[in-house]
Amino acid sequence: MGQPISSRTPYWIRKSGGRELLVMMLDVPILFLVFNRPEATAKVFAQIKKVRPQRLYLAADGPRFGQPSEEIVCRQVRELVINRIDWDCEIKTLFREENLGCKTAVSSALKWFFQQEEMGIILEDDCLPDESFFTFCQEMLIRYQNNTKIISIAGSNLGYQTSGSTSYGFSRILNVWGWATWRRSAELVDYELLDWKYKRYKDLFLLSRTKQYRGYDMNWIRMLRNYFDLTASRQIDTWDYQWIYTQMQEKTLAVFPANNLVKNIGFNENATHTVNPNHPIAKLALESIQFPLQHPHYISADFDYEEYQKNIWFENKSQTLWKALKTKLLYVQCINWMNSKFKERL
Repeated sequence: MGQPISSRTPYWIRKSGGRELLVMMLDVPILFLVFNRPEATAKVFAQIKKVRPQRLYLAADGPRFGQPSEEIVCRQVRELVINRIDWDCEIKTLFREENLGCKTAVSSALKWFFQQEEMGIILEDDCLPDESFFTFCQEMLIRYQNNTKIISIAGSNLGYQTSGSTSYGFSRILNVWGWATWRRSAELVDYELLDWKYKRYKDLFLLSRTKQYRGYDMNWIRMLRNYFDLTASRQIDTWDYQWIYTQMQEKTLAVFPANNLVKNIGFNENATHTVNPNHPIAKLALESIQFPLQHPHYISADFDYEEYQKNIWFENKSQTLWKALKTKLLYVQCINWMNSKFKERL
């Protein structure tokens, strides 16, 4: 079991230019998910290193079959992180010898992490955090630890300008580009989406969950249904749509910051989700958040944020959906071609 999280922030002394600087040492554990991107991994870990977490969990998927050069890169990524830990840190590793794929690698790492910790911060190797992201997550994790209405804490804000003076808000649309959550939330998630798979009135369920969203429409409902269907049938190799479904099923809220504390540096055409490098959110600046935090007076969804998030999310996800549908179409065409050739031989 992990160590209990204190409500006080520990510090360490760093000397710079003859001065002694008081620097935060993170009391909340971090799960760092890596694979085969040494350059991005180095950038993200440089930010992790600044806060010197007391407990670091490093999970790495294995090289893909038939790509011998990837075995070398995967090993380099793992060594890169391990060799750059130069502070007193409890390090635990989950290194896969074979490639499990996005869904299984991440979901199994999350289960492994929360078997040992009550709460924590999760970062993938393409999610570059501002230093203030860690303090923000730590404060939110402690503040809402026992509030089951809150499912997770996002580090990213995709360009929404808050109207008030509060440091964060709440949304029924979660984001996992640099985030934090609790064991209690992780235990709710079924990565096989069996509840959705055998649900009789899927459109009615989605309508009941989205009809109160400002600016909702049937196109959005159809998109969500397609995503959940493709995920449940294992035609999309992912783990995050399962969290989105769980949030809808449980009617929970996610915290989002007033500033963009995490920048996704993984936008490219070969990515699983972030496929458009020219998308506006690929160009978002990395920001800091000011402390002490200004807390909202009430816990309620920010409808304006949700409408903004939905529109941004719809545009980016629709491209991912089209990519998945094209893959499915090519698969069907290939099977049909093979069947026709088999019949010709008969």
